[in-house]
Amino acid sequence: MGSLKWARAAPGAPGQELSEQVSSLLARMAFHHARLQIEASAVAEPYASFVSEAVPRPAST
Repeated sequence: MGSLKWARAAPGAPGQELSEQVSSLLARMAFHHARLQIEASAVAEPYASFVSEAVPRPAST
């Protein structure tokens, strides 16, 4: 699973709470992927493929 990057909103900025929730979600997803690699390596690659399809990409500028 590639590294997912998320730009956090500045403190007090609109969307800060949402930004924090997304960051938390991405951290949990990374944790579960790491755990799968250790405990169920046969599932880790399909999980990474699923996540890469499910997570929207940031808009290009």
